[in-house]
Amino acid sequence: MSDRHERSPDLSPGPRWRSVTGGLIFLAVLLTMWASRQRWIFTCDDAYISFRYAANLVDHGALTFDTGHVPPVEGYTNFAWVMLVAAGLWLGVSPEPWTGALGLAAGSLILGCIVCWAARSHRGDGVRTQGAVILGGAGWWIGCAVAGALAVSPAFLVWTSSGLE
Repeated sequence: MSDRHERSPDLSPGPRWRSVTGGLIFLAVLLTMWASRQRWIFTCDDAYISFRYAANLVDHGALTFDTGHVPPVEGYTNFAWVMLVAAGLWLGVSPEPWTGALGLAAGSLILGCIVCWAARSHRGDGVRTQGAVILGGAGWWIGCAVAGALAVSPAFLVWTSSGLE
């Protein structure tokens, strides 16, 4: 009899597995979002306010709704978004597809954050919050389910294509 004991191989998923699987799930979620979004493309009428301010900034150098109005009326509530729309107009891109692309990028970033969070929480010991362990290995599946559900949610899809910030 030998005192040596055979050790079973460690079959727990390693960081590489989580990265590859997370990347594949993220890609699947993005493709699902893109396919679902084709049905829900919608530009909100309020987006045209930002479009108008941006167009006047690019065309006339004035951040105003109507040129020639004294004093200029500042009726937008989203300065950074107006600047992004103006950047697209300055590059020669129409605001509807430009803001649709920005919305798609923002929605993709949100879904990517959820999938990354899910991959990180799959360490087996869970996500540590002030000393408490929550979710454990279930965080992976919960995060992926949330990302998948969000990717086909009509409300999420409409707002990613609405032209609003």
